[in-house]
Amino acid sequence: MRAAVAVAAIPVPVGIPIGGNARADKGARGVHDPVTVTVLAVEGEGGTIALAQLDLIGLSTGLLEAVDVGVRAAAGGSAIEVVLCATHTHSAPDVLRGFGFDDHDYAAVDAWEAVASEIVIATVLRAAAGLEDAELRLGLGRVPGVAHNRRLLRADGSIRMNWTDAEGGAAERPAELVDEELTVVRIAGTGGTLGVVVHFALHPAVLVGLDGKISADWVHFLRERVRAVVGDVPVLFLNGAMGDVNHIGPGAVRRETGFAEAERVGRAIADVALAVLDGPGEALGGRPELVRRRYRLRQRVPAPEDLAAAAALVEAAGGVQADALDGIPPLAYAHWTVRRGVALAEELEVDAAVLRLGRLALVLLPFEVFTRFGLELRRTTPHLVAKLVSLGAGPYFGYLPTAEAFDQGGYEPTLGTSTIARGEGEALLAAVAAELDALEDRPLRGDEKSCQPGWSGLSSRTLRGRRLKLAELRTPQLLLEGAALRHNLDAMANWARVRGALLAPHGKTTMAPQLWRRQLDRGGWGITVTTRQQAEVAVTAGVPAVQLAMPVAEATFADWIVASSSAADRRGTRFLCWVDSVVVVELLGAAVRRAPGARPLDVLVELGHDGGRTGARGGAAALRLAEAIVAEPGLALRGIAGYEGTAAHGGDAASLDAVDGFLRELAEAAAAVGGMIDGDTLVSVGGSAYFDRVVAILGACPGLRLMLRSGGYVTHDEGYYAGVTPSVRAAGPALRPAITVWTRIVSVPEPGLALIDAGRRDLPYDEGLPVPKLHLHDGRPVALEECELVALNDQHGFVRFPAGLGLRVGELLGLGISHPCAALDRWGALPVVASDADGTIEMEELLWTHFG
Repeated sequence: MRAAVAVAAIPVPVGIPIGGNARADKGARGVHDPVTVTVLAVEGEGGTIALAQLDLIGLSTGLLEAVDVGVRAAAGGSAIEVVLCATHTHSAPDVLRGFGFDDHDYAAVDAWEAVASEIVIATVLRAAAGLEDAELRLGLGRVPGVAHNRRLLRADGSIRMNWTDAEGGAAERPAELVDEELTVVRIAGTGGTLGVVVHFALHPAVLVGLDGKISADWVHFLRERVRAVVGDVPVLFLNGAMGDVNHIGPGAVRRETGFAEAERVGRAIADVALAVLDGPGEALGGRPELVRRRYRLRQRVPAPEDLAAAAALVEAAGGVQADALDGIPPLAYAHWTVRRGVALAEELEVDAAVLRLGRLALVLLPFEVFTRFGLELRRTTPHLVAKLVSLGAGPYFGYLPTAEAFDQGGYEPTLGTSTIARGEGEALLAAVAAELDALEDRPLRGDEKSCQPGWSGLSSRTLRGRRLKLAELRTPQLLLEGAALRHNLDAMANWARVRGALLAPHGKTTMAPQLWRRQLDRGGWGITVTTRQQAEVAVTAGVPAVQLAMPVAEATFADWIVASSSAADRRGTRFLCWVDSVVVVELLGAAVRRAPGARPLDVLVELGHDGGRTGARGGAAALRLAEAIVAEPGLALRGIAGYEGTAAHGGDAASLDAVDGFLRELAEAAAAVGGMIDGDTLVSVGGSAYFDRVVAILGACPGLRLMLRSGGYVTHDEGYYAGVTPSVRAAGPALRPAITVWTRIVSVPEPGLALIDAGRRDLPYDEGLPVPKLHLHDGRPVALEECELVALNDQHGFVRFPAGLGLRVGELLGLGISHPCAALDRWGALPVVASDADGTIEMEELLWTHFG
């Protein structure tokens, strides 16, 4: 990646109106620290992307337009895209011109804004000209006890803002959570650190312009503290979803203001940022990308009676200006109503932007966004580190409250401080989440196996809804039936939930993070993997919990697990490792000891059986291993694991007896190991064939918490699993086969033998050969009977068929597969379709696999 960082101070004259609060006297009386513009420039696909942050209350339309026009004019033939954002300090020039809440003279702001825009333009150009090879490394931390939700919910359902006087003895609690996660990016060039980006959600409203000094508020002290340690480099601050968050803690006797308090807040956040910078961080790779979107939101307009009342109040005030330390007094709202409210339209056009830097996605919105939206965006995009940035991409539009906040009332949803209609915040965030999903959507290349005629260069989003005749398929082609996928995802999730079992599906089946996300969305605990490559895909995809179902025998792998687990822990995720020998216990424990401050690794004892795969042989060996884990301070014993699928292979009575015998041995071992564990003992077991037996035998054991690892259920099959799945015993969910591989007959060299263009490189064969099930006859798929795939070469399949069937060269056969775990690894892109009886398919999406 190529990047640069630049910073410049913008001079501010004494007397200029300060923005952020209703004041009778808004004139600046001095400068504590200068207004700055800080720019991060990165090289994107089509030119330079510049993220410019200013120490302002918000952005004005004039400033945005001046910078855009100026950069384009000055850049000449160079492509530079600029996206601006504001820190929201309440102690800087009022570029919002009072936002309609007063009628002060803002001529000085007009003049200052013209100067400021020129300095912003120059700083953007300087950063763009200074691009160099650089590495961006991402780190996450937690800042406890500094940010507090300022909306206090009373027992009667009403809201008190935490800066107002409390009513004696009234029970109240914060109306929402706060986001304590801190995001830090170090930009490192060949000569050292070029700059630092810090993201945190907290109003810079400690000073509230009270002493008339220009300042970035606590952000200034954050920067100074970071620079004192890292070096004299630019520190770019991005404010998160802070609309309902400030620094006033619960039970505060008085509202703390002043520079001492701002320094306390800034240094507390800086100390966590510095600790994160000390860590290794995660490299942000790939080509940076900036996406701009414009959305239409419903807007409220004042009623005629409200307009009349406001006009009367302003007239009665006789030119007196509103004055308040925090919040907006009625007179200020009256000024807004007669100046701004009267001109509101029923729709508001809102500009937004998404800046992708590897796995980091910065979502800039021109609102003071409520915290819940930031937390929800993270929850719904686990594959990314998605961060909302308030007051960016467009002119200031006030608050973005939740629908629930509208119902509760209070300062922020009041018409004037917010104009959007109830529920529009949720609608906007849903659109943004969809945009983040679309950014994962790369185009198909013409040389890729699943690329059909006319699909080259198109992505999942652009392919959605396209229709294609099966007869036109380039073969061989694996297709997934969307309706069957959704049915299976729902059926298994519901089956496990009703029986109180956790579901940690084995990711190796699909290696498709898009499908993993849907398994997690349906209540999955996490994803199970086996190899380091699979684990890295899971961590990169943001999987919240990863179960490693194979002992770790390599020290560097163990170190990676510890590092990944520590990073994940700050995001509320975990690693769960299997051990089956003292050697692995010692190896994992040593890795934890090598990592200062690392938390203990959660581990499960693995029980195996004679002739099976990994796992301690016998309950006594498992118990000795558990004792060794308890004695290792770097490990935390959570339970036991096993795999019943190697005890038998069929669905007959003898096979079920063998499976049940292993499960009873596992139950005994779990009971013994459980004596060393506080709380329930986790038991991880259950593939895709016998999970009904797992629940029947282990589900009745007290003190055990079952975790099923079934993975093949997502697509199911028409071979091995179709014969052994619990539903054939009327004991499990009814699953549907979702995979069809369409092939073309390339030769009929002798009666009753057809050669198809699919072989071992396209089809699974370890659990039986695929089954010919459909014949495309006159363009329509019809069921096939008495046909058999009898052999596979690398690229050819041998199909025997009855003489009367009359298969012809060029016709298509649809195959059902056996064993999905060996089917999908042959395909990098998986088309998901809806199939019609007339031989037409409609594209729903593309799923991307990551088998390596």
